[in-house]
Amino acid sequence: MHKIILVPIDLNAGALSQNVITEINDYAKDKNVKFHFVTVILPSEQLFDYGLTFPVMTENAKSEDQRIKALLAKLDAATEKFAVQKEQISTGVLIGSAAEAILDNAERIKADLIVIGSKNPTMKSRFLGSTASALIHYANISVLVVR
Repeated sequence: MHKIILVPIDLNAGALSQNVITEINDYAKDKNVKFHFVTVILPSEQLFDYGLTFPVMTENAKSEDQRIKALLAKLDAATEKFAVQKEQISTGVLIGSAAEAILDNAERIKADLIVIGSKNPTMKSRFLGSTASALIHYANISVLVVR
């Protein structure tokens, strides 16, 4: 059975999939399982490449701290939707490319499973590849993609 499960959540995607919640709740029946809920963001300086700012980028370090603090609060709120005891949960914000950051984190925490929701693929993701697809191809551990 799995003991350390990494659960990446895209907080920008809107509603959290009920199917992901159901899967995690099934694993949470085993009180020895630890869940690491994470979200991934691009570094502040890369947001400029996409014409985005959050909210005003005058001091990158300060705004990065603000972004992380706000996202941790949102992530903590999202974890409340799961039937997982607080002592089984840790949260974090990863910075970088989504798939790369998730894979690095999985290795660092010695996760034995990644559970990730998958959105319906668009033409863009078919050509460029989605995070879930990259995890399936490059992870050294099991990946459960939930639709």
